[in-house]
Amino acid sequence: MRVGIDYDSEADVLYISFQTPQQANDSILEENAIYHYRDQELVGITVLRAAETYGDRAVIEATATGYSAYSPDWPGCVSTGATRDAVKENMREALIFHLEGLTLDGKGDFEGHHP
Repeated sequence: MRVGIDYDSEADVLYISFQTPQQANDSILEENAIYHYRDQELVGITVLRAAETYGDRAVIEATATGYSAYSPDWPGCVSTGATRDAVKENMREALIFHLEGLTLDGKGDFEGHHP
């Protein structure tokens, strides 16, 4: 499964698409998230006020060899890097990989939002 993630910082909106972006034929708004479906299959999520709601939840710490990062919101999602910029990019990739794994395992929080 391919998960695409894009963030619009000006609008503070996080877009998550599963597989290739698809046209949804049904959408459900719950709190600050819009769940997009195509024929009752979840194809994407739009998170409104993403940074305001979730903030910068990656904790970055200096180590003897560079930096490490983890997310309190996503247990098991961790990363390392030689520089702060590298660990931030690696953490973004780790989050995508983590979401893909949760989706494949049927353990993503969004799994309960099917109509």
